[in-house]
Amino acid sequence: MKKTMLLLLLVLPAFFVFGQKRVDSRETTVSPEQEKKLQKFVKKFKTAEIDLVQFRKDISSLRETRILWDIDDTLKLDMVLYPHDVRSASFEASIVSETGTQKVELPEILTYKGYLPDGNSVRLTIDDDFIYGKIQTENGDIKIDQLRYAIKDNTVAANKLVIYNTSDMKESDGFCGTPDVKIEELSQESTRIHDKL
Repeated sequence: MKKTMLLLLLVLPAFFVFGQKRVDSRETTVSPEQEKKLQKFVKKFKTAEIDLVQFRKDISSLRETRILWDIDDTLKLDMVLYPHDVRSASFEASIVSETGTQKVELPEILTYKGYLPDGNSVRLTIDDDFIYGKIQTENGDIKIDQLRYAIKDNTVAANKLVIYNTSDMKESDGFCGTPDVKIEELSQESTRIHDKL
C-alpha cells in the first residue's frame, strides 16, 4: 500500500506538468508606420507572432485544455480553455444564391471560454488564421487582436498579434476591424438576391 501511494505521489505531479500545452509565441516589433497607426488608439501595446495552427490543434474542441502562453518576460498566461459554442441550439447556416437557399454544415466550434488560476475569465475565438479575445487579469483586461485588423492592413500576416490592456486605450470614436464598405456591399447583394426570390 505504501509503495502504491508513493508511486501515485511521484506520477501525479508529472501528469499535471506534461498535461499542459505550451503556446509558441515570440515578441516582435512593428514598422514605424504600423506603430503610428497603433498609437492612434492605444498608448501601450505588445506585438507578437504566434503559431495559430498549432495553437488551434492544441486546444481540444471536446474537453478542457490547460495552456501556458509566454507572450514575453513580463506576460505569462496560465489558463484553462474549453469549447463554448455561442450559437443557439436552433442555429442553421445557409447560402443564398440565384438558384435558391442551400443549408450548409455547421463549422466546428471556434469559441472558447476559460479561466486563469486566480479565477479571472478568458474568452477567445481561435481558428487557423484568426484569433481575438479578452483575458481578465488582476491588472485589468487584456485584449488579443490581430495586427492586420487593428491597423486595417490585410497585407500583415495573420499570425501577428497586438496585445494591450484595455485601460491603455485612448479616447476616440473607435472602429471596427471589418471594413464597413465590404459589409455594405455584401448586404446590398444579399438584398438584391432576396428580392429576386
